[in-house]
Amino acid sequence: MKVVIIGFDGLDSEIVEKFKVPELVQKDHGSTLTPSLYTPVVWASFITGKTPEEHGVKQKGRWDRLPVSMLRSVLLKLGVRLRRIGDLVERLGLAKRVSSHPSVPTIFDYAESVAVSVPSYNEDPIVWRWWNKTQELARDPRHWAEIKDMWSREFAYKMHYFKEEVTHPWSLAMIHFFASDALQHFFYWDEGFIERLYKKCGDIVRGIRSLVGDDVVVFVVSDHGHRQGMHTNRAFWSSSHPLSIRPRHITNFFSIILDLLGVPPRDEEEKIKKHLRDLGYLD
Repeated sequence: MKVVIIGFDGLDSEIVEKFKVPELVQKDHGSTLTPSLYTPVVWASFITGKTPEEHGVKQKGRWDRLPVSMLRSVLLKLGVRLRRIGDLVERLGLAKRVSSHPSVPTIFDYAESVAVSVPSYNEDPIVWRWWNKTQELARDPRHWAEIKDMWSREFAYKMHYFKEEVTHPWSLAMIHFFASDALQHFFYWDEGFIERLYKKCGDIVRGIRSLVGDDVVVFVVSDHGHRQGMHTNRAFWSSSHPLSIRPRHITNFFSIILDLLGVPPRDEEEKIKKHLRDLGYLD
């Protein structure tokens, strides 16, 4: 069975229920617990089935030595631009940035996969450029329309690549959108706009389901929720097909998806590898 995952950053379970967007709710839905409220850490847990301690992804910009990490926090509060300072710290060997990619296998290692801008895996760098530009423009209401237009382009931009990618053989496909989080941070107070944003997410789901067909399991998943522009732990999920096991934690999706793909559980896979090693077929 094929599986598609549509990741909407910051999609809030209570807001989904409030606006009753049918394309988001699908046939089965609920909320999950997350190990963090920081996007790369949560998505790393989603694609690995592991906790942050196990997959090794830390908050963006963290350093492996506490004094340097503390200095970074102070400089941020003072408004100092950190890119060049960070490069200098690394060149001098004072510290190194903590990896932003999992140190363990991901769901994409178990199937013929398509992944479009998945955080902690292959996220498009343009997302962070847009985020930095948004923070600069948001100070002036005259630029609010520009911010909304910029993030609306993310939907079209990524959908273009997704449509191209799924023309190739695949059994697992994932696409992630950051606009749903970025826009809620700055326009949470405009309920009409947020409702239109959630309906736009619903349009994306409808378009992808039409593209891949009814026999494909389509998940809608978020990494956290939103309240008054702040992250909450009200992460949302839904499935186009009823699930026999409902995910309670973001790490639960890993085994659920592998089961739908027909991939043996990891403990079974290790038993098979051990058996082959004992027979001399593997080193």
